[in-house]
Amino acid sequence: MRIGLIGTQNSHSSAYGKAFNVDKRLPGAAITLVWGETPECARERAAESSIPTVVDDPSAMLGQIDALIIDTRDGANHLAFAEPFLDSGIPIFIDKPLATDPVKAAAFLDKAAACGARVASHSMVPLQQSFHKFVTAQQALAPLRYLGLSMPAALDSEYSGAFFYVVHAVECLCTLLNRLPLRARIERFAGSNLATLDYPLGPLVTINLQEGNYSYHIMAVGEQDTLAMRLDYDEDPYLTSIQLICDFFTGVAIPASHERLLMPVQILTALEISKISGGWVEVCQ
Repeated sequence: MRIGLIGTQNSHSSAYGKAFNVDKRLPGAAITLVWGETPECARERAAESSIPTVVDDPSAMLGQIDALIIDTRDGANHLAFAEPFLDSGIPIFIDKPLATDPVKAAAFLDKAAACGARVASHSMVPLQQSFHKFVTAQQALAPLRYLGLSMPAALDSEYSGAFFYVVHAVECLCTLLNRLPLRARIERFAGSNLATLDYPLGPLVTINLQEGNYSYHIMAVGEQDTLAMRLDYDEDPYLTSIQLICDFFTGVAIPASHERLLMPVQILTALEISKISGGWVEVCQ
């Protein structure tokens, strides 16, 4: 299997190169073509991971690969990178976020389905063992009255603002609740920012948006008890994510539904609008 890699600025791209080309996690598969945001980044990734070919334009990969990984920092560019490959029907993994526009993302997924191209996207935070332990433990609290997440943010990031880091918190939230809130808002304070999400049937959800603090914490409150945990990374934080990508490429893992893939984009879009307006924003249903 020949894998194409688009994007080399993230540490994730280094992990992908190591997994497929150095550790050979998927026998018979390797990243054979790479494109980077800068020629220097592309050459560096190619050298460290023994990727044989650096291309000047992602279109040079058309017809030359059997699977694609898109790993650029700005989610606003992801669909444009992926769309030319839909007609080939190859599996496409898009590192989070899938996109930054829910309407365009829905149209993209519809086209992918029509072309027979499978699309997957995920954050690696909900794949960590600590998060799985939280998911199991919080079931004893049902029904939940409150969920509180305290996770990294970079609201004014050049990479589409809230989409760049808040996606991790939103992916955790969607994994836990698997449904959309009615509305969302961001309140900005001196030294701190807070996102609130209104789920009509509960629970109340807040996300402490930590600027410059890269720790992950989560709390659940039920009728009788409270659970609070720090979410630590696994010893190899990429291991489960990369195994899931391998299973997706080989057809062993079924990608998430289009509804679930769109959910984080819909929530993050509302938060990004609220960041500017300062008020409640309805989440696109």
